[in-house]
Amino acid sequence: MNVLFYSASLTGIGKRFLRIVVSHIPRDRIEICRSLAALDARLRRPLEGLAIAVFHITLVDELGALITRRDLLADFRTILVLPNCDEATTALAHVLRPRFVVYSDGDLPDASVVLGKMLQGTKKGIVPKGWDGLVPEVTTLQ
Repeated sequence: MNVLFYSASLTGIGKRFLRIVVSHIPRDRIEICRSLAALDARLRRPLEGLAIAVFHITLVDELGALITRRDLLADFRTILVLPNCDEATTALAHVLRPRFVVYSDGDLPDASVVLGKMLQGTKKGIVPKGWDGLVPEVTTLQ
């Protein structure tokens, strides 16, 4: 089972959260997308073992762009890292039906626990719709 990690600017909390993801699973099982174009290209391919997606959002416009892709994200268990805890931003984020939301000034240990439980759930046979069990090669999309 693999994790899709999106962050257009891999700095600050996004970089710290990527380290948390790497602490849970090997780096070769993480697919990193550094742009919306790269994310689009990845989402249009077969899931090939992808079950969890982590999105580090730095701008509300990025969140809007993800919402337009929500049909392509429906099969993922999602963690969102949002830029602020503004009520409007949070309301928009819930359109994506995330399993967990953390804010830029939030508590990452909680997110780490949630990610760990999500990974354990897939190991115990709780498999998202569309997962074919194949493990792809490592890919970092720019």
